[in-house]
Amino acid sequence: QDGNVAQAIEIAKKQQTFDENRLNAIALEGDLYMLAKDYSKATAAYREAAKVSKSTVLTAKLHSALSKDGSAEAGTVLLDWLKNNPDDQTIRLLLANYYLLSGATEKGVAEYEALLVKLPDNPDILNNLAWAYFAMKNPKALGTAESANKLAPENAAIKDTFGWILVNEN
Repeated sequence: QDGNVAQAIEIAKKQQTFDENRLNAIALEGDLYMLAKDYSKATAAYREAAKVSKSTVLTAKLHSALSKDGSAEAGTVLLDWLKNNPDDQTIRLLLANYYLLSGATEKGVAEYEALLVKLPDNPDILNNLAWAYFAMKNPKALGTAESANKLAPENAAIKDTFGWILVNEN
């Protein structure tokens, strides 16, 4: 709380010597390196934590560290996780978002569409899918944005997407 990240990292490292705290302490070390914007050290810590126990949360944290570090491996980590955990909707959503942000819009669309099979009434997925459709000039964009807006009419991001598509559709 007092901003001394270096001291907090040292405490986290000491906690790693206790078996019952090892996983949490390693993950905490990674979180602290993320806070310090030292993404390569955060990546190393999350990889070490994954040796103790693999989880959706650690996979997401490792992906985040790799993404912020500019590593091309960021997407691979998600794909590898999904090979063994194909029903992990959290990681699939991260992958869809990653594809969309990295310009692999068609791959992102495929992941969003797969997510909608399991989560058909998720307005955020519909919103992102509408935006991806719009970017691809797919005529499904307007209907998808409208569906998202019906599910979450007070959501500003969804209103923005829907409005922008309406403007562009005249």
